[in-house]
Amino acid sequence: MLGRARERSALDALVARTRDGAGGALVITGDPGIGKTALLDHGVAAASGFRIATATGVQAERELPFAGLQQVLSAIPDATDRLPEPQAQAIRVALGHADLPAPRPFLLGMAVLGLLTEAARDRPVLCAVDDVHWLDASSVQVLGFVARRLERMPVAVLFAKRAGLDVEGVDGIPALFVGGLDEADARMLLRSVAGGPLDEEVVSRILAESGGNPLMIREGTKASLLHGAPLPLGSDGVAVPMVNRLERAFASRIARLPGHAARVLLLAAADPTGDPRLIARAATVVGCSIDDLAEAEAVGLVRVGQRLTFEHPLVRSAAYGRATAEELRHAHAALAEATDRQRDPDRRAWHQALGTFGLSESVASALEQSAGRAGARGGFLAAAAFYERAMHVAESPATRLRCAVAGATALELAGAQQRALRMLREARWDAEDPADRARLDVVRGRLLFTLERSERPVDLFLSAAETLAARDPAAAREAYLDALSAATLAASGEDGRDIRSTAERTRDAPPAAADGERTIDRLLEVMRDLAVAEPTESLPALGRHLREFSDAAEEPGLRARWLWIASRLAAIGWDDRRWADFIDEGVATARSAGALTAVAATITTGVSLELFRGRGAHARALADEALEIWDSIAIPRAAYGRGAIAAWEGEPDGVELLDRALEDGRQRGEGMVQPLVHWARALHAVGGMRYDEALPHAIAAARYPLVIVYATWGLVEAVEAGSRGDDRAAAEDALRRLRVSTDAAGTDWARGVYARSAALLAVEPEEAERLHVDALDHLARTGLLAEQARAHLLYGEWLRRQRRRGDARMHLDRALAVFTEMGARAFARRTSAEIAALGSASASATESGELSQQEIAVARLASEGLSNAAIATRLHLSPSTVDYHLRKAFRKLGISSRARLHLALAERDADAEHRAAASDR
Repeated sequence: MLGRARERSALDALVARTRDGAGGALVITGDPGIGKTALLDHGVAAASGFRIATATGVQAERELPFAGLQQVLSAIPDATDRLPEPQAQAIRVALGHADLPAPRPFLLGMAVLGLLTEAARDRPVLCAVDDVHWLDASSVQVLGFVARRLERMPVAVLFAKRAGLDVEGVDGIPALFVGGLDEADARMLLRSVAGGPLDEEVVSRILAESGGNPLMIREGTKASLLHGAPLPLGSDGVAVPMVNRLERAFASRIARLPGHAARVLLLAAADPTGDPRLIARAATVVGCSIDDLAEAEAVGLVRVGQRLTFEHPLVRSAAYGRATAEELRHAHAALAEATDRQRDPDRRAWHQALGTFGLSESVASALEQSAGRAGARGGFLAAAAFYERAMHVAESPATRLRCAVAGATALELAGAQQRALRMLREARWDAEDPADRARLDVVRGRLLFTLERSERPVDLFLSAAETLAARDPAAAREAYLDALSAATLAASGEDGRDIRSTAERTRDAPPAAADGERTIDRLLEVMRDLAVAEPTESLPALGRHLREFSDAAEEPGLRARWLWIASRLAAIGWDDRRWADFIDEGVATARSAGALTAVAATITTGVSLELFRGRGAHARALADEALEIWDSIAIPRAAYGRGAIAAWEGEPDGVELLDRALEDGRQRGEGMVQPLVHWARALHAVGGMRYDEALPHAIAAARYPLVIVYATWGLVEAVEAGSRGDDRAAAEDALRRLRVSTDAAGTDWARGVYARSAALLAVEPEEAERLHVDALDHLARTGLLAEQARAHLLYGEWLRRQRRRGDARMHLDRALAVFTEMGARAFARRTSAEIAALGSASASATESGELSQQEIAVARLASEGLSNAAIATRLHLSPSTVDYHLRKAFRKLGISSRARLHLALAERDADAEHRAAASDR
């Protein structure tokens, strides 16, 4: 550990923090041979009294699902009985101990985090993972998730990673970069290895060429002692990369081994398990014995014990890399024969594939079965690797195409779209039939759809649909639906004009099967009508279809294909209950399959619903989770969740955020960001009472086809902005168009929003009050607290202008409580200004006797006879918080029971109104 004071100090500090209950993670990064493993060993040694779990990534094993996780958890006591059953089940499935649906990655991450937390109850835990760049991606994803969530836990995670190799799962974790030793320490290390004097010219060359790399110094010194010269630069004096130079050094040592020792060493290099018994069985297949490794052990290349370990990972890669193609096939074939087909069928199939010369349908079949098992455990990257290898060894073009589509689908589920696209491009060589090429193009279109959301996938879907129309009508209709769905996101052309042209082309879709329509068939008709038909024609049918979608009994995989579309249609149809149902089912389905892309897209759709429900904190959590998923799978972030949050929050920097989202969407060709931003800017401005700024944005959003929900929501903001500004005509036009939508829906949400909007344009006080009351009655039957709060705000503003201060205060108090709780700060400030105009207590009331707005809201609902639980549901608080506010209200009002609440509040309101009237005089 010469010259590593800084690195040892960082590791010691992490261990000390973990011992005190505030863990964390570090990624030790550096060149091969720089000393990463030695630093890991130092961290383990410093963690005396800790529970230690270790894992080492092996290149040949990186395609086997959760192989690294199995290494880590093998050192952790089984405490799954203390975990929630879904988490315990997730671990059992991932480790292959239960044959159940694949766990979602986030559930598995939480399960492993819970298991480590349980293990740390009696003593801290340290996980040390060497060569994480060779660890299987499924394990890296889970361990990276855990490592980012350890701040308040006595658990530490150390990763060692080769510099220059990207490992997506550990991005964002603090890095500890390890450089070369300085000259003094490098010389000291060289002398310790040499054990005697060396020519100064040789020493200088070793030091210059090693760059302070400890392994290079050791190997260069050994080579000099053996040959009288350090490691060569390479041919013609050209510098060779350090990895290659070190591999050459080890390869030269391997080349001096007897033939039998070299053959058994190659078997060990090709096997990631390190199981001496397996190596022994494979050695007999090639006419050798594991005892032949004694000479390799004598020269320090391997150690044979309970496990077979290499002196350095580069010894393994050197032994494997120097072998000929024929030698590698023989080694893998021997390992396949030695691997138990019952206990480890997947590793056996992998060795078979690498040990087979030419094509083999039976090997391809075994790989397909392994892929199915990997996918069932949630290891989609591993499944894709099996499918990809099966595609390369299969004799039948049909098998190759089937494996290409299945592998690309697995990669899409794992969020590896670019790799999936490469797999499909390779498969097109086997697709001589135009229909086969069209089916590949549909999968390509779905992959591009997640990456670009532009016109490119729309064109692919339409072309494929037209090709499939005569050969496979059902697939053609699905492709047409994909095209129309993609077109709504691309929303290209002025005001989304190309959505309409795409919808017109779907009229060429073949008719649905005579034996009955599928849900997908009805979705195609509904979306087409919303895009091109008059609202009076398209909207009335939407509600009926939503009911049919809810009741449809279809295979879960097929149902999952359209749930996200149905959730968008439910929002367009003002059906908040089905909107919530479709989102919940869609998220559950995507999570259970571990389909990260679908999880992120679906929970993004749920952000707006949670905001309408007044659950700002939950909406932000969903948006953050979606962003974390987008980032982890290197897919462009969707702007919709964050845009909706910025609109409701109403903070000044929200405009900048929305403008950035608009620019990002334009660069990706994602046109639907434009109506989103127009609606969000309108809502943002309405909350801040900047009505002249809001109206143009609201009108711009409303110009888009009805199949985009922001078009309808834009009408709502246009009514308020126009009626409160100087453009009553624009408000009346928006209200007329809004009524078509809300009348067709007929839901309480639709009727409440229409009545609330119409009240703004009512001339007669009696009509205005009737509409305000109708709005509150209808919206009270929904779970949309934010919509209710806006109705209370508008009614309270109207009542204040009618000089009915007591009534106004009641509605404004309720509105303020919801806006404050959900973080809608602009609306909260607007409501507070109205309350201040009444001369009542502000939201900053103190213990001096003034009621806070939260206390007022709780007290008024309690005075109406609602229980604490009912009040908690209404205001989105916990029952204990309601009880806390109610007890404070009792104390400030000077009462001791609910029976006195109504009278006490009435006296308070009368007193406040008397003071306000006096101030008016």
